Amino acid sequence: MKRFLIVLLVVLLTLPAGLALAQGGTPIAVANAAQVVQLARFGRGTVLDLAWSPDGATLLIGGSVGVWLYSGEDPTAPPVLLAGHTEGVFSAAFSPDGLSIASGSSDDTVRLWDSTGGSIVLSDSTTRLNDLKAVTFLPDGSVVAAGSDYAVHVWDAAGTLRFTLAGHTRTVNAVIASADGSLIASASDDNAVRLWDAAAGVEKLVIQHTAALKCVGLSPDGAIVAAGDSNGDTLLWDAASGAQIAVFDRERGRVNDLAFTPDGTQIITANDDGKIRFWDVASATELAAWEGHGVEVTDVALRADGTRLASADVNETVLIWDVATGAQIASVPGHTDTALSAAFNPAATQIVEGHSDSEVYLRDRAGGDIDALYAVKGHMLIDGNTTTTAFSPDGSLFASADGFGVYLWDVTSGASAGELKNSDTGLINSFAFSPDGTLLAVATWDGPIVLWDVAGKTVAAVLNGHTGQVNSVSFSADGALLLSASNDGTVRVWGLP
Repeated sequence: MKRFLIVLLVVLLTLPAGLALAQGGTPIAVANAAQVVQLARFGRGTVLDLAWSPDGATLLIGGSVGVWLYSGEDPTAPPVLLAGHTEGVFSAAFSPDGLSIASGSSDDTVRLWDSTGGSIVLSDSTTRLNDLKAVTFLPDGSVVAAGSDYAVHVWDAAGTLRFTLAGHTRTVNAVIASADGSLIASASDDNAVRLWDAAAGVEKLVIQHTAALKCVGLSPDGAIVAAGDSNGDTLLWDAASGAQIAVFDRERGRVNDLAFTPDGTQIITANDDGKIRFWDVASATELAAWEGHGVEVTDVALRADGTRLASADVNETVLIWDVATGAQIASVPGHTDTALSAAFNPAATQIVEGHSDSEVYLRDRAGGDIDALYAVKGHMLIDGNTTTTAFSPDGSLFASADGFGVYLWDVTSGASAGELKNSDTGLINSFAFSPDGTLLAVATWDGPIVLWDVAGKTVAAVLNGHTGQVNSVSFSADGALLLSASNDGTVRVWGLP
């Protein structure tokens, strides 16, 4: 797998350099709008799937931007991006020899990538692939994929369709192959696990359950099928007969993902209560519960040698653990939750971003490089709200808002420069500085527009008139007028009589 990563790095480093983020460029206007291109991307997007290469040298992260390849030993090193999907990658996997990667996306395609970073799109002429949620490999290099078209598709290593396995009646959420390549297991929202003969392409066994099944696993010897359901149960069945063997305690929380250890004696689960649990297969008892994420854990991926575990959560945090000790040994940087706002400072040398993970990031773009200077935390987001951000006109402060107030920060140090809060003025939706920086106009969910004295941290005025949520406020260049737009269907102009 090191060869895959090294070849890709060489290819990418020999490409022409990206466009520089230089200052003083030509303003965007009607005449040149058709020539506008993307100059930069900040952040590596959300995390939707994890996988290790067979040799453990590379950690794969599938997400909203594409497929990222990280060094397994130093995940802080710059990763390689496999870009080609037009929507998020929900599932990705390495081939058994580590020289290929398969990825499934909500853009309704499966791509098979080679060591140069090139890819081919796998297709099925008999049916339209739809919202691919699960991808895996058979030992012979065949690709298995499934999604919202209710079928399981199998292609050979050259990309030729071998067969389509029909039987599920709702979305297939997970697929896995047995270590010897004889079985394919699929789990679906139709409450069933289906076992398929991988050589003949026929159904061998249907295990019918009473709730939707979200993840599936096979023991290394192929004798046990494990699955997690939407009610929070983790269930074990005999792969030959379909007889239920055990049910893990649902009091531990819903299971989003699971994996067998290499010796098959334990199962690792990703739970919605923020913990990673180790279970003894024979006794169906909990052996350990690791804490560290603090929020719902969405994915777990165990390295082939069983020594390292990668895990991801709903805040896009990826952690790497030492399995023997339970210690966190690394985290993967750069992945953040939904970006909700962004703004340049007046000199255009820095960018402030608001994200739905409750953090605000300040990035430096001097010389065309993008570096995260620091993140400010503690925002309290509520349903439907955003983290709004803006610089003061002189660039000395930046402001951020959550549902309860506006926070001022010193640009140089990241230290707090005060808060603008008033429980009587409603929840915050957006805001804007006046051109001289002395006032901050704040749009609220309830309709009033609040004018704050920035220096005094006091309310200077409350403008009433809108009958619905105010979505946007903006000062004119000379500061004489204030414009507001609202859910009440009106845009209003405010100024002195």
